[in-house]
Amino acid sequence: MELPATLVMSPGETLTFELPGLGGAGYLWFVEVSDTQPEAGSPSLGAELGEVVDAVLARSAPGLLGSAEHPQVGRGLPETLRLTAQTPGTAAVRMIQRRPWEDGPPRDERHLEVVVVAATTPVEADTDSTLDELPGQEDTQH
Repeated sequence: MELPATLVMSPGETLTFELPGLGGAGYLWFVEVSDTQPEAGSPSLGAELGEVVDAVLARSAPGLLGSAEHPQVGRGLPETLRLTAQTPGTAAVRMIQRRPWEDGPPRDERHLEVVVVAATTPVEADTDSTLDELPGQEDTQH
């Protein structure tokens, strides 16, 4: 799934995105979640009260390295970003790709706004009448 500029999620929902990897050259992705603005009075599903979204990076994927018979030496493996919506509100997610031992600007940088909205309860339908029948009228089409 391509990384959008804005993402709307419901509490408890988890989405994953692949980020292009350059681990063989020493570049790794790092993620920061900031500017969280939880809605007042919203219960949190996260480990930290008021956390809008949880972001986790997975640096390796089983099976992508090839097999003993067909190794894929030097291949850049994608890193996986997993976002889990915790509580209604807005969060800014910043991903940077850099070498951990180097200072200076990152090689690549991506930004994502996550808006977590409370799940709405479906409206229960009145099963005693239909659009063709008004209350107090009987079906006369028999």
